[in-house]
Amino acid sequence: MSARMRAVAFQIAAVVVLAALSTSCGGSSIQGTYTNATGIATLDVKSGGEASFSLMGEKLACTYKQEKAKLLLTCPGQTGTLEMTIQDDGSLTPVGGFIGNMKKSKS
Repeated sequence: MSARMRAVAFQIAAVVVLAALSTSCGGSSIQGTYTNATGIATLDVKSGGEASFSLMGEKLACTYKQEKAKLLLTCPGQTGTLEMTIQDDGSLTPVGGFIGNMKKSKS
């Protein structure tokens, strides 16, 4: 996979992950591991604003911040942040993402 293709795929995936990590007003923790239905994308949200994002076997150390029902993920080599919507059920949906909804698989 070319570097440009990886960057685009990562940006899209990060958007998906960010959306999933955002929380609504319920106050539940976004920390945990999120995976999409196909298993090609995984987001591990840790305390202190740290996260790791894996897409098709490539793992990146990232940072995140939560703004209301949005999760904003920043990873090395990407331009801008990837935005994800935190759904009422706690899943993450990336804005404009191709990897689909991500559900929490571990707390």
